[in-house]
Formats: sequence, C-alpha cells, structure tokens
Amino acid sequence: MRKLLIILILISISFIPNHATSVKNHVFDCIVAQDGTGNYTTIQDAIDQAPKNSKHPYLIFIKAGHYHEHINIPTNKPMLHLIGQGQELVRISDDRVSGGPNASPVDVAATVVSNGTDEYFEGITFENSWGTRHNEGPQALALYTKEDRNIVNKCKMLSFQDTYRTANEINQRNYVKDCFIQGGIDFIYGQGNVYFDHCTLNIVKKDGGWIVAPKHMPGTTWGYVLKNTIITAPGNPKDTRVWLGRPWLHSPMAVFIDTQSKVTIPDSGWYDHMASIPKIYADYNTMDANNKPLDLSHRICMYYMITEKGDTIWGKAKNHLTSEEAAQYTISNVMGGIDHWKPDMICRQLPAIKCNLDRGHLFWKPVNQARGYIIYQDNKMLSTSTATSIVVPKGHQYTVKAVSYNGTIGL
Repeated sequence: MRKLLIILILISISFIPNHATSVKNHVFDCIVAQDGTGNYTTIQDAIDQAPKNSKHPYLIFIKAGHYHEHINIPTNKPMLHLIGQGQELVRISDDRVSGGPNASPVDVAATVVSNGTDEYFEGITFENSWGTRHNEGPQALALYTKEDRNIVNKCKMLSFQDTYRTANEINQRNYVKDCFIQGGIDFIYGQGNVYFDHCTLNIVKKDGGWIVAPKHMPGTTWGYVLKNTIITAPGNPKDTRVWLGRPWLHSPMAVFIDTQSKVTIPDSGWYDHMASIPKIYADYNTMDANNKPLDLSHRICMYYMITEKGDTIWGKAKNHLTSEEAAQYTISNVMGGIDHWKPDMICRQLPAIKCNLDRGHLFWKPVNQARGYIIYQDNKMLSTSTATSIVVPKGHQYTVKAVSYNGTIGL
C-alpha cells in the first residue's frame, strides 16, 4: 500500500506545471500586426492593454503596415517602448488639425500624443496627412512628446505646420536622434530641453518659412539644441529659403551647432518678431552644401514684439557662441539632469551578427546584453527568437539582428 502511494505521488508531481520551462520567453512583450500574425491588429489596443505604472520597459513591436490611427499614450503608461520594423515600413497617420474652422485641441488632433514619461519610439514614421497632402497650414501635428525623458530614434515626422511639438513643462527632456523631420512653418515648437542629434530637416515651403518656434519659460537651462543637423529641401535645395526660427512665447532658446545647410538661410538668420523676445538664438559653425563656412556676422540680435495695446517693445538676444560655449552643449550636459539620464545609451545598437547556415540550420554566436534576436529572410522579417539557432527553409538569404534590453534593434 505504501509503495502504491509513493507511485501515485510521483505521478501527480509529474503533472505539476514547470513554469520555468512552460512560460514562453518572447523577445517583445507583444506584437502588433495588421495581418493578424501578432497579439493585436492596432497599436492603440496594444497600448490599452499594456501594464500601468511599469518600472521596466514594456516592448511593443510593430510590424510593417500603414496604421491609420490617433494614438494616445496616457500618463499612467510610462516606459512604453514602441519599436517599428523600420521607418520606411511602419507609418502611423491621421489627418486632424489644430487650427482653422474645424480645429481640435492639440492633444486630440496630433497623430500621436505621448503623455507618459520614459517613452521610447524607434523605426516609425509619424504623419499628419493633412499637412503632407496640402503642404499648407493650419497646425497639423504628427507627434507630441509632452513629458520628461521621451526618446525618438530613427523615426520620421511628416507634416507642414507644427509637425513636432516638444515637452510641455520647463526643463523636461526630449532626445531626438537620427530623425527626419519635415515641415514648412514652425514645424519644431514647444519647450523643454530638447537635443536633436544628427537629424535631417526637410523644408517643404519654398520661401518664408521658419524651422523652430519655441516658448521656453524663464529658468530653462538649455532650450533647443540642434547638433550636426542637415537642412535640405525637395528639388534644388538652394532654391528654398528658410529662417532658422522665430520667437513664439516667453523667453525662447535655440542653438544650431555644426549644421550643414543645403538650403538658403537669410544673412540675418532668424526672424525678428513674433510674440516674445528670445534669450538666445544663435548658430555656430554653420556650413553650406559644400561644407564651406557661412558668414554668421550678420545674424540679428535685436527683436521686437507688439503688445495688445499696439506698443512696440524691442529687446536683445544672444546671437553667437564662442567655441568654448559651443563645446558645453553635450548630450551629457543638456540631457543629464539631476538623475544623470543617458538617452544615447538607451539608443545604443548592439553589434552586427555573423550567422551561418548549414543544411537548413541557421545559427550564430550569442550577443552580450541581447534580450533576443530578429531573423530576416530575404530582407523580410521571418521571426523572433531568444535562442541562437533556428531551423529555416533552404534557398533564401538570412540575416539576424540583436535586440537590446530597451528594444533597440542592432546593426
């Protein structure tokens, strides 16, 4: 009887689920795919089901497709990382406007509104199709990153007026890296300390447009920093003429450092009036299309504004940087803050992978700090894996890319 009891206990133990092996270890927390091959078919559904108040990155991978949605990330969904399959493959678009007779509030009209902190976007095109379709105003936002520690990496932002609105409060930080931003009027605006790192600005207004229109509150530490920027335009870029910016509200701050301008910038550089007097509007080491230094000696320092009573008020802004001053505009200084935030490290790509194919068996060496891998068949995504090998059909070309802890796709 005792022997039979032991046997029954052993049998019952064998049927207890082993959670260490039975729970699948996915590379991404969920996948959005319009063709039904993911967990959701819309991006907003994936966001709605994401955990609240997460302390760790929650990775949403978006497969190739054109997603016609208005996306809202609420304040209680921090740490969402939206990873697109590629900026040429994933497009999120809507066509609402924030100006004119059919205007909606900015939070409602922007194609994507990020209300949470520590959000990360990669490999996505954000479009307001009103702007791209008409190439005219009114305000039509593609993306609004309202809060602190938001990152936009390897993305496109497309519209005409007010394409991208940055942080909503003083000294909140946004980091924008390797992005393509298109517009014609005030298409980068808002406030916060915002670092644009190696971005391309595409000007789609032939003449009389403005790039930035910030409204920095007094006490802002750095303002807008555009570093290693390329300014270009459709057709012959030299035929397009654009001001670097104009002063929207409060005490605007913006600097362009190490810029290549393929378009024509007026000698004055900046537009001399709007609704405020800037604190600093300056550019340093600006080059033309042939990397020849531009003469910056005629950049304006005097601005004026007209009050509600019709009075004209003049003020002076800093209009130049010394080499020592320009050297202070580093990612660490501008983005660090008291929490020593390092957004460039979050964007860091893991190294390229050399894979081998042997009789239908694809394998590669593990990559340090990789949470998993994406396998591509003939340059199209095939699958993801947390292992370092997979059985694949013969007769195709394969590549493998590592995925970091933050979801950044490797080289």
